[in-house]
Amino acid sequence: MSRIIIGESEHPFCDVSERWIHHHVHERQHDGRPVSARVVLKNHSVDMVLSTPNCPQGHGGGGRAPNEKESEIFRIWAEEHLNQAHWKAEKLHAFVRRARHLVCN
Repeated sequence: MSRIIIGESEHPFCDVSERWIHHHVHERQHDGRPVSARVVLKNHSVDMVLSTPNCPQGHGGGGRAPNEKESEIFRIWAEEHLNQAHWKAEKLHAFVRRARHLVCN
């Protein structure tokens, strides 16, 4: 199942709303807690995990080259600057909007 995780909060990727993303990012910022986002994408043609730089590091790399859809998802992630330490909730939502068609069909 594809999902988005912000801090300890988790939501299905395919129906996450802009409001949910903003709420969880801004709540953590307001409380002075580090904000990390992880996106787990799994379906018949995609199997990947994307994390903002401030996430605790897990296992890296899947040992295979990304397929065409995964490469496109990596490109969108980078274009929205989610691979940079000071990412914004708006950019995470933009990523979801842009990548949804590659994952949620």
